[in-house]
Formats: sequence, structure tokens, C-alpha cells
Amino acid sequence: MRRAGSRGSEVICYYRFQTMNRLIIVFIIFVFTTGCNSQNNGTNSTIKSTDNNNFDKEQLIKQATLIDGEWLSDNYLRNVEKTKSIYLNREYNTRLFGFVLNKENLYSDTAYLNGFSEHEGGAGSPIIFDPKKNKFVNDLSRIKEFSGIPDSFEMTVIRDSIVEMFFSKTKIIDTYRKVTDEQTGLRKILFAGNYSSIDKKKKVSLPDEILRRWKKESTEKRFISDFISALNYRDWLAHGRYWTARVGRRYDFYEVYSLAVSLERSLGLNLDAV
Repeated sequence: MRRAGSRGSEVICYYRFQTMNRLIIVFIIFVFTTGCNSQNNGTNSTIKSTDNNNFDKEQLIKQATLIDGEWLSDNYLRNVEKTKSIYLNREYNTRLFGFVLNKENLYSDTAYLNGFSEHEGGAGSPIIFDPKKNKFVNDLSRIKEFSGIPDSFEMTVIRDSIVEMFFSKTKIIDTYRKVTDEQTGLRKILFAGNYSSIDKKKKVSLPDEILRRWKKESTEKRFISDFISALNYRDWLAHGRYWTARVGRRYDFYEVYSLAVSLERSLGLNLDAV
């Protein structure tokens, strides 16, 4: 009798366990589908254009994705490419030095173009998607009295990395180029090129290629040798100390500081003014 009762209890527990598993699975499916539906409904409800009643939302999503990100004056970037200098090219001849657009913001009824000048400050404008033109234009219904860009304009994607801003009143076209961000975009332009070592078998190394050649041409060979030795010590510290360092001397904070001061003086530099 005791065994039969035990077996009956096991059967009941088994079916309860199976029932609980089914309930959990149903609950997970319910939560997942409800979340997906609410997310889709939320996205659709925020999308706005000049004609909300009759337009293909896929058009808006595609255009918003294309112009999402940070953009800089293409004229300015072209001049930097030619001269390899930022300071010689302070003029950019476009309404804005650059602007930032966020595709999530572009779906909403508060879509805004955040423009800026070379001094951080700048001018922006409310914008909206025009399905008839299949492009974003400034939203004149939200233009304020002292808006930074009161003139009517429309934005056209020429290719993935180029956008044109056309001002209908003046017939002026400003061209902007997409960048990861301002500093990264400028660094890519300033240091663009293919660099290889003299023997063409390895990447250019600061100590092996640049400093050793500088040492041959310099009258301050001792300071450069000490600098190379300090860099070797730095590499040994930075890369896990997997080998025995051959630096010729012991280094501490005061040794490194003294070397930096000596090198600065020997080169006639004034780093305090930087």
C-alpha cells in the first residue's frame, strides 16, 4: 500500500510539473509577442511627415537611416585634404560647419537638425519628412522668430556619405560629408596614406624607423637614445612583461621626468605653452 501511494504521488507531481512547464512557456510567448507588438505600435505612432494620412513609412525610415549621424562641411574637408592643415582652413563657405541627426528623433514630430559652427555654437532647424519629395525639409510650421535657419531648405542624399542642403530662395547648395565624429574625420584626412618600413616587411615603428633616423640627423644623439630606451621600458610595462627588458638603466618617475625635461630643452621646445 505504501508503494502504491508513493507511485500515485509521483504521478501527480509529474503531471503538475508538466502543467507548470506549459504555463511558463505560454506566459513567455505571451510576454514576447505583446512586447513586440507594443514596440512596433510605438514606432509607427511616432512617425510623422508632411502628409501623415498617405505615405509609405518605409520611405521615411530609409531616408532617416541614410542621413543619421554627424556631417561636416565637404568644402572644408576638401581644403584640409589639399593642405593637410586645419589652421589654414578656417573658412568653410557653408551655412553650417556641420550638423548632427538622430534617426530615432527623425521619426518623431519633434525632429530637429542640430547645427554647429567651428566654435561649438551654431544654429539648428526643425525638420520633417516630405513624402512627395521623398526627402527631409525644414518644418516651417515650427520655425520660431529667431530660428537659426529660417530659410526653406531640403536635404538630398547624393550617396551614402554625401548630403546636399538646397536653399530654394537663394538657389544655394551646401554639401556635407558624413563622418564618425569631427576629430576622427579630421585625423583620417590629415594622416591618410600608406606607410611602410624601409625594408617593406613590417609596419612603421616609432623607435625603429622614425627615432633612429632622427638620431642619425640630430646633434643630440644621447637624448634620443635615452628616449628610445625609455620607450622600450614603456613597451615592456604595457605588454605584460613577457620578456626580459634590455633598457640599460633603471627607471622611476624622476628619471623619466628628467629625461623629458632634457629632451624638451635640447629640441628648443616649450611644452608649457601648448
